Amino acid sequence: MGTLFAFSLKSAILLTVIFSAYMLLLSRIKDAKLRRRSLTGIYLISLFLSLFNYEFPVKDRTSGYILSAKDIMEIDAISVSGPADDSSFMLYDIIAITFLIGMIALLLNTLHSIIKIYRLGLNGETVTRDNIKITIISDRNISPFCFWKRIFISKADYSSMPQMVIAHEKSHITHRHYMDLILGRFVLIIQWWNPFAWLMLRELHLVHEFQVDESVLEAGFDREDYQYMLLDRTLGRRHISIVNGLGNSQLKHRLHMMNQNKSNNRKSMKALFLLPATLIGVLLLSSPFITPMIASASKADFTLQSAESQDKKTEANKPAQQTSQTSENPEIQVNDKSVSEEVYRNLNPSKINSIYVYKESDKHPNGLVNIKLKDKVEIDEALNTEKRDNNNFDNAVNNIEVIKVGTIKKSFNPQIFVNGQPISDETLENLDPGKIKKISVFKKTDDQNGKIEITLIDNIDINEAVNSPNVINPVIQTKKGDDVKVVKTGTVKK
Repeated sequence: MGTLFAFSLKSAILLTVIFSAYMLLLSRIKDAKLRRRSLTGIYLISLFLSLFNYEFPVKDRTSGYILSAKDIMEIDAISVSGPADDSSFMLYDIIAITFLIGMIALLLNTLHSIIKIYRLGLNGETVTRDNIKITIISDRNISPFCFWKRIFISKADYSSMPQMVIAHEKSHITHRHYMDLILGRFVLIIQWWNPFAWLMLRELHLVHEFQVDESVLEAGFDREDYQYMLLDRTLGRRHISIVNGLGNSQLKHRLHMMNQNKSNNRKSMKALFLLPATLIGVLLLSSPFITPMIASASKADFTLQSAESQDKKTEANKPAQQTSQTSENPEIQVNDKSVSEEVYRNLNPSKINSIYVYKESDKHPNGLVNIKLKDKVEIDEALNTEKRDNNNFDNAVNNIEVIKVGTIKKSFNPQIFVNGQPISDETLENLDPGKIKKISVFKKTDDQNGKIEITLIDNIDINEAVNSPNVINPVIQTKKGDDVKVVKTGTVKK
């Protein structure tokens, strides 16, 4: 269900951006056909584009560097961030449960309306007119409406002015407006929390009425008689929200639109600007602010577990934690589950999506390496079937070895920088781990030996971070213009 929650977020972002552009550009033009096509297009585009994942490598100054790549040899950087915190996941769990409750409530409301219409059909008298089934009901306070391919009308309306009312409702059926309403209702159910989804469905109802009003007047009915009929059949009548009917629209806007001249083709060209709005929506989905939010939403759990069940789960995972964590090495997790070193070493790099490296915390005293697999990939699927040669594996990842959070052991002779200044190996070995804020390790290539970037805690000088008094000059003097090419990194090796 976390996937559905993430899908709802992505589709809501796209719908909000594109519909906002629609309201800005097209909401005042008198071209109901174009506006209807634009609205249904927004629905379909927002749903279709939400099926894809949009990744953007993000450097978050507060939570570390989020690593994203096609495989483990293409990861851009590895950083040490602050303590691991699971509170955000609990927050998303609560939000996800609220989302599910709201979705179920709106779905039940929709079903209740359908049952109500069905009961009206059972209690009414059905006649056929111009190949359209008409159900005549006794409740005169209900405004005429159509559901699917059937018209519902009260006895009073049917006897007093049947032709104009039936022509109106028949036009809804001819234009297949019920198909639009099914699509709009589906989007509303999964985006019930998005106010723009409600506004868009309201706009869709209004555009349907614009199109029908235009068709009725083109059929030869008198404009003033038709407008008086709308006033009489709309004011003080009850209506059902899931259907098209005389009482379901904003009458003031409809009367104004009927008296307005048709828009020229130049104004209709504004619809082309919805394409750049779509691109903006996609870029927003891949932005460093939205991508982590959607990733967390996709992992949300719709079942809040009690403290007792959490304790049992922790107890059940103890053997795995004991095999994966020693007194000096950080704990290793794959998709938030503790794994052994053997499982870690046999992970298929092509199945890995990102890696998080965290400092020590109460829950993870030796730090945490959290590996996220690609969507819908389970741990068993990510394991290599053939046994890996450890020597070849070590060479492939350049022997980058995380010994303890705050320090790093290197065996590929990279250039080392602290706060942007190059340092010696001796300085690196004598750095105080408690004064290190972040470490980034960059992979070597044929013409470069790689690079290690160490960022100290704010307002701490390099001299203050060195433990040994034997290190007299921690900074290496380099010639102006020296540069190190930032290249791709290898994987974290324990």
